[in-house]
Amino acid sequence: MEETEGILEVFAKILESLRQMYHQHWLGLNLTMPQLKVLLILSRQSQLTSGKLANLLGITPPTATGILDRLVAQGLVRRQEDPTDRRVVRLGLTEAGQGLVDKLFEQRDQVLRNYLEEMQEEDKEALRQGLQAFYRAIVGREGFKR
Repeated sequence: MEETEGILEVFAKILESLRQMYHQHWLGLNLTMPQLKVLLILSRQSQLTSGKLANLLGITPPTATGILDRLVAQGLVRRQEDPTDRRVVRLGLTEAGQGLVDKLFEQRDQVLRNYLEEMQEEDKEALRQGLQAFYRAIVGREGFKR
């Protein structure tokens, strides 16, 4: 149990350090946190409706509409009529929106790559093995989907 607590403590420190690092990159964006969340969600789940998006964010549909209006005006999100039901509007990222999200993930990956390059090979191997075991424990839970 003591070892588990020690791991949790280190993991919390890592997550906080990464959160601060991401925050530095995101501060330069001309986006609110809800707008950034919308971009990240749409990068993973395209063709959502605004109602489904509002549900995922835990906000009201009118609030989601306001966020979407601003993202559409910035050219980051597009609304598209559903070809099978004209009453349904699907959401997706524009090329500029996807480019912005891709840039954020590339920045994240580069920072992580830089930290990993500073580590000794045996430490990287131990980290890889530990992370693989942790991943197996997570996906081994019933109901978890990869």
